Amino acid sequence: MAAADVYLRHFETAVMPLLQRLPGPAHLVNARGRVAASADPAHLAGSLTKGPDFAAVLTQARPEHFDGLHLMPCDGVPLVLVMAER
Repeated sequence: MAAADVYLRHFETAVMPLLQRLPGPAHLVNARGRVAASADPAHLAGSLTKGPDFAAVLTQARPEHFDGLHLMPCDGVPLVLVMAER
């Protein structure tokens, strides 16, 4: 297992353009629901997203749905992309 120490602001700078190109508000969370980056004003970086079991989504490694949200595990990193279902 490998890990990288990346400052949150550098990570946000790298992924924000990608999040903003998605068709709706989106944010990335870790297994505990901590927001790593967000293009959704309702979910600020560093805040907690409650409800879904993000660790289970990462373990199952397949998209899930929860209360109107589409949860997609990111391949190769322990993050889940969270978007409103369309």
